[in-house]
Amino acid sequence: MNALPDTWAPIIVYPAQDIIVNLDACGPSTAIVNFEATATDNCGVASFTVSLPVGVSGAVIIPSAGGSRVQVVAVPGTYNILLTATDVNGNVRTEDFRIIVTQPARPVDNLACINNFNVTLDANCQATLTSDMVLTGNRGCLTPADFEIVVVDG
Repeated sequence: MNALPDTWAPIIVYPAQDIIVNLDACGPSTAIVNFEATATDNCGVASFTVSLPVGVSGAVIIPSAGGSRVQVVAVPGTYNILLTATDVNGNVRTEDFRIIVTQPARPVDNLACINNFNVTLDANCQATLTSDMVLTGNRGCLTPADFEIVVVDG
């Protein structure tokens, strides 16, 4: 039996470095960040929380169904993640790290129509037209699937 009082705070195991997520300029503007965090103590852990500072917007911690996996959904920005563990004797330890989400600006769409072009018909008197054949310029984040070409005779 140990008669000495417990004065040791729990140990928190968490990402040793900031988590940096670089989003694609043309992709979604939300990152889903997964990491693991746990707390341990020789006398037992009474509570362990993962949180954001009060008043922070742009990020949400998704409640875990259990275990050490934590999921954060965040838009571009820098977020301090706070980890707090309390053991059964009231000793508290707090740690923190950052999640940094970046996304470059979307490229500018700057398109113009090509005034005149020739199309060669196949043996069935048909041709396939693509946006590359009728547009010139910077497509930004647009893809060929974003265009519909309508041919009007006359």
